[in-house]
Amino acid sequence: MYNNNNGRTPRAGAKRSAMERKELLPAQVDVRRERILAAWAADDERCREELLARLPERESLDRRIEEKTRWLQERMHATERPRWVDRILARYPLSQKEGRLLLELAEALPRIPDERTADALLAEKLTEGEWRSGGDRPGDRIGRLASWGLTGLRALIRWESRGSLPGWLRPLLQRAARKSVRKVVEAIIGRFILAEDPRAGASRAALLGSRGYRFCWDMLGEAARSRRVAEEVLGRYRQAIAVFGRRGGGEEEAPELSLKLSALHPRWEPLQEERIREELYPVVRELYREARQAGIRLVFDAEETARFWPLINLFLRLLAEPEAGDGIGLGIVIQAYQKHAWAAVDLLLEAAAEAGKRIALRLVKGAYWDAEIRRAQALGLPRYPVFTRKALTDLSYLACAERLLEGSDRVFPQFATHNPATAAAILCLTEGRSSGWEFQRLYGVADSLSWALREAAFPVRLYIPFGARAELFGYLARRLLENGVGQAGFLSAGRSEFRPFSVSGAARLAPARHPRIPSPPDLSLPAWKRSEGIDWANPEAVRTLLRQIEATAGPGRAEPLVAGRPAGGKEKPVLSPADPARRVGTVAWAADAQIEEALRIGSEQAPRWERVPAGERAKALEALADRLWRERGRLLFLLREEAGKTIPDAFAELREAIDFCRYYAAEGRRLFGAPRRLGGPAGERNEISWRGRGLFACISPWNFPLSIFLGQVAAALAAGNAVVAKPAEQTPLVAAEAVRLALASGIPPEVLHFLPGDGRVGEALVRDRRIAGVAFTGSGETAARIARVLADRGGALTPLIAETGGINAMVVDATAAPEQAVDDILASAFGSAGQRCSSLRLLLVQEEAAPRLLDLLGGAVEELVVGDPRNLSTDVGPLIDRTALLDLQKEAWRLTRAGKLLAEAPLAPTAPSGGHYFCPRVVEIPSLSLIDREIFGPLLPVARFRIEEWDRVYDEIHQKGFGLTMGLETRLRGRIRSVRERARVGNLYVNRPMIGAAVAFQPFGGEGRSGTGPKSGGSRYLEAFGAERVFSENVAVTGDPDLFLLAEEEEPSRVDSSP
Repeated sequence: MYNNNNGRTPRAGAKRSAMERKELLPAQVDVRRERILAAWAADDERCREELLARLPERESLDRRIEEKTRWLQERMHATERPRWVDRILARYPLSQKEGRLLLELAEALPRIPDERTADALLAEKLTEGEWRSGGDRPGDRIGRLASWGLTGLRALIRWESRGSLPGWLRPLLQRAARKSVRKVVEAIIGRFILAEDPRAGASRAALLGSRGYRFCWDMLGEAARSRRVAEEVLGRYRQAIAVFGRRGGGEEEAPELSLKLSALHPRWEPLQEERIREELYPVVRELYREARQAGIRLVFDAEETARFWPLINLFLRLLAEPEAGDGIGLGIVIQAYQKHAWAAVDLLLEAAAEAGKRIALRLVKGAYWDAEIRRAQALGLPRYPVFTRKALTDLSYLACAERLLEGSDRVFPQFATHNPATAAAILCLTEGRSSGWEFQRLYGVADSLSWALREAAFPVRLYIPFGARAELFGYLARRLLENGVGQAGFLSAGRSEFRPFSVSGAARLAPARHPRIPSPPDLSLPAWKRSEGIDWANPEAVRTLLRQIEATAGPGRAEPLVAGRPAGGKEKPVLSPADPARRVGTVAWAADAQIEEALRIGSEQAPRWERVPAGERAKALEALADRLWRERGRLLFLLREEAGKTIPDAFAELREAIDFCRYYAAEGRRLFGAPRRLGGPAGERNEISWRGRGLFACISPWNFPLSIFLGQVAAALAAGNAVVAKPAEQTPLVAAEAVRLALASGIPPEVLHFLPGDGRVGEALVRDRRIAGVAFTGSGETAARIARVLADRGGALTPLIAETGGINAMVVDATAAPEQAVDDILASAFGSAGQRCSSLRLLLVQEEAAPRLLDLLGGAVEELVVGDPRNLSTDVGPLIDRTALLDLQKEAWRLTRAGKLLAEAPLAPTAPSGGHYFCPRVVEIPSLSLIDREIFGPLLPVARFRIEEWDRVYDEIHQKGFGLTMGLETRLRGRIRSVRERARVGNLYVNRPMIGAAVAFQPFGGEGRSGTGPKSGGSRYLEAFGAERVFSENVAVTGDPDLFLLAEEEEPSRVDSSP
């Protein structure tokens, strides 16, 4: 099916540089595409004006919608035929905790292979719910029975947990509870999955077809993580084409097959688009040929906004194929909650006209709203790509629907909705049109709506999932739970009343953006403003960034800077770890004389800087943050060339550096500004204030040569200290650039000195008594040596702020969703080439869950792109130097010899020879005792454990003495609470990657052998850089002004009785 470079054809795009690849993003950005890009994350108010202009006569339309909504609701109530499982879903909707608990059970229970874990999940979810909470409805006997049954099971489980039941009764109780709840779960799943086998689905669909329904077949499921999974999905699609081929009927009634392209390729991502073009397009084209021959329309399903451009480009390419032929053979889905939806509809209409073909276009509101909000906030995008108000999504839906109906000679409009109010609005827009369009809805959802529409002779197509029931419903349940804000009434059944949509109401909303959803950069306001991010799915933004990087290309130079004066010296070349033949620049190391001069001037000038008001110091740091953003092209170039970082990794580091500067500036104002009053008895004035300590030595690592370097420096400066900064010897160029920008931003050169060099420079600084504090990030061994030197040198006690590494473990139990766990493992173990302090170093998987999880993980690892970070498609770049490479190779040999190599990523054939590349590997090991130190790189040991060994394994991890990060993948809240209580780690991450701590939101730092604290990016970090001073004065000797004020407030007003 596909090629990879495990001894086979090289992957697409491997031979092209980042700038040469720009045609993929896409190449011809014509006027129509520019409209999409302009609307991509436009202001909500501007979008609303555009949409309202497409819907004139609002008041008249509102009246018609209100009337049609009432008419439709009456017909729905007359046709309601709920099943017993519908009664349960109606009693416990997703908007209630119990509804979510039921869905959590249905999502996780079917995939759990062992009874012990299944029983634990059942017990937890049943005891967490208040099952009598569902509202009683007249005649709802089934709902009441379900409430009584679940309440009884909850009581029995509680008795069993207290040991109140006889031992012989416990297994009987467990089996009864398991059987009862599984029956409910199976009924819920069966409500939405027609059949597992395509042939069985076809026979069952025949009955629905006799009632006038049309069909779209779909394999709901997770995106593929490996080639094997993608090939299995391809096989199922081909089987579906063979089984579901048309047997008579018109062109519009033709059966459809919905393609989820992320299930057909494990790297369906915007930065992998060239590879998609060459690997996936031929597969999709062949599927299209087979579907046309079978009389099936192929519909390209929509996914997250990040995948929009790969989808639209592939679809338009297929539409332009001469073999596409006549008829409505192709379809595509557009999501109305995306701000660019209307522009995408225009593009597709015009593309269909140019191709001389008619296409199907399914309009949906969108299923990933919560995820889109989270993604935009995490990336720090200027605005959201989706509407933050539901009313504007509805408005967008109607505007797009009106445009589709206008262009129905070029498109076959398909309106997918489960909302009666939306259906009523569509009926208003389609008045006078008895054909040429259709409704669509998901099988098992909104039955009464589709029955009412069919009885009124409106065309309805059922969107029918087929495949393994547990897997398909597990996927649906996960999406509902993850995106529950927009889907709270999705599974509800019963006589719900729906408020008609009002176009005029949407026009009156003020403001257009939801007032309780701040824009992503404003999450930290009013204290400070987060850095701006980039949407890697926006091709124009990516192209612009690449141009900025290449425009600043050129050699760098690092040399000692003492009081702003460059000292020069013997130059050494700085070579790229991606290709040692590439010379990035030169560095001159600090000599003894420069070290002494920096110490002298810094110690002398520290008191003067400390007397500068904290607000003024903060302004200089904020100016530095702004300058870092303006000079992002140069900084990203140096991070890529000198540190070997991929562009996304480099950009994330730049953002963190900016956030450090702004956050520490705000913290400096708060903590080091005016003294804070304390309590005390009358007649005393007690105040506390913070002051700088003097001269700080900041010694930073090579793995974050910009953000950690500047984080240490900015914190020390904000606290009123002078700084002598020593960068890592491997990465002096980006640090030198940061210092130059700092001096240009208003930091006095006398209080910031730059001393590049090896360990000799750091040791000289640490041994000098003029150093009043040390901030260090690096190895535990070096941190221990620094601590001993500081203790032995005499003089004042000197604080050490140290952050080191650790054996960071992640534990995955059998309740975890395997695909989510694999995504989190990949990011945690192999992001930044595994060269983060927080990276995953040891994976522990429950025995029963291991076969599937490790199979998925191995396949996903083999899809990683390892190579030159100049290529935007590269996932894993080089290690920092040859020493690191040799150490990791030796460690890999040791672990593989003791265990078993499970997977290894291939090296891109165009990766420069001589580069320090280590291909990510997963090695299964027989014992945790093999891991006794930090493995710094993309090498992941994995061990299995039995669930009864949980406590022993947990204790064995902590006995190693490290305490930086830990990950946990589970659906058991009790397990989460237990681990949180017992974990002796600085940062515990649950059901998410273990890397990427955000400034202020997730302060970062360890304990034990992993650091001293306090946490960087946290509210206590600046305290370690300062001295706390208390002032107490007896003000009674001159009269307590506070008491005088109180006395005046209590004294009654005097009446002037003088004549």
